[in-house]
This record gives sequence, C-alpha cells and structure tokens, in this order.
Amino acid sequence: MQGLNGFSCPDGNTFLTGDVISERMAADNAFKPGAWPFDGEIMQGDVRAAVAWPDRDVTGGTVHPNGAVCIGVLDPDGMMRVVTMREFNRVGSTPKVEGLGVMLRDLVCWGVTRIIVQADKDVESDTWWRMVRRDPTTHGAKIPSQPCCEMDRALGVWREMTARIIVPRDVAEKIEVANTRGDVLPELKALAMLTLSYKMDRGRPGRNDTRWEGWM
Repeated sequence: MQGLNGFSCPDGNTFLTGDVISERMAADNAFKPGAWPFDGEIMQGDVRAAVAWPDRDVTGGTVHPNGAVCIGVLDPDGMMRVVTMREFNRVGSTPKVEGLGVMLRDLVCWGVTRIIVQADKDVESDTWWRMVRRDPTTHGAKIPSQPCCEMDRALGVWREMTARIIVPRDVAEKIEVANTRGDVLPELKALAMLTLSYKMDRGRPGRNDTRWEGWM
C-alpha cells in the first residue's frame, strides 16, 4: 500500500511505518506538541481495517463512485486513530491507481486479522467479493473478512464514540461537509464499521488493560 509498510509483532499487534505515519506524526505535533503517543514515526497496536463499497441507487445509477478502505489502530492512550482512508473504484491496479486487491493483499501480509466488510447490501457485496477472489493479486490469500450487516447500528456507535476517535483533518472535513447535507459517505460507513468492531471487543479476554476503559 503506497506510503505504508507493516509487519506482525510477536504479541499479535501490528507495527506500521512509512511516509503516511511520518506525516501523521508531524501533523499531530504541529497541532499539539507532544500529542503523538507512539515512540517515534510508527503506529503500533491493534490494527484493523474496514471496507465500504461504492454506492448505487435503486435504478443502478452511481451515488458515490468510490468505495473506501479505513485502517485504524488503538493507540496506547485508548484512542482509535485512523491511520489512513483510501478510496477505490476497482479491484485491479493500474500504474497510477491502487486497486482494492493490492490494499487487501498488503493488509494480510502485515498480519492484520480483522477486516470488516460492508454486507448490508448483498448484491453489491457479492459482486465486489467475486472480483476480489478473481484478482491475481489476492489469489490464494485467505482474507480475514468479517461482514457487517448493521450499518445503522455502526453509525450509532460511531456517534457515541466520536470523543475517542482521531481522524485526519481532511477526512474529518469531508465527512462533516457531507453530513450537513444528509449524505452518508462510504468513508463514514467504513469509519463507523471500524468503530463498532473495537466497541464490540471491549470486554474480550486480554482487553482489560487501561487502554480499553473508555470503550466500556
């Protein structure tokens, strides 16, 4: 994935580095010096991703031509930080456009074991998933996908937990502008599904350290 590299740690967490992380660290420290909770230009912890599909209306017309992949991590302070939000409108990649297949392949290679996938629209989900399975980039890779059928519930949990979520400014502004006109972007759906995933795991064994207190 462009601007990101990662690998799995022995404790089951994921270690991320790359230009994207350096930019996030610089932006955080410029906004509030000393706010970066990681030790240097890294993000490390419980890394997960969520995939929301492009939107089409009932007539088959395009409402939102691009889907979204949201990657997040629970930081040492118990905040859910969005590492990056990536658009896609195809599975296969071109020299200038990174497709969904490459993104999913990289997540699997980094050891990410939670990829939440929009499943409230069966036809849309099935169509994209068939294309993913046929893509040579992901051929043979076991993608740890988890369906999310309850989008309204996910959006409700996102509204509940916004105080514990840190989103890159450009993504936050895009979502906010869309919300003012009553438009739910794929970016917001991906963010909401990711939030729901962390919230639902708050009481699992091994999740009783102080980072998870705010998610109870």
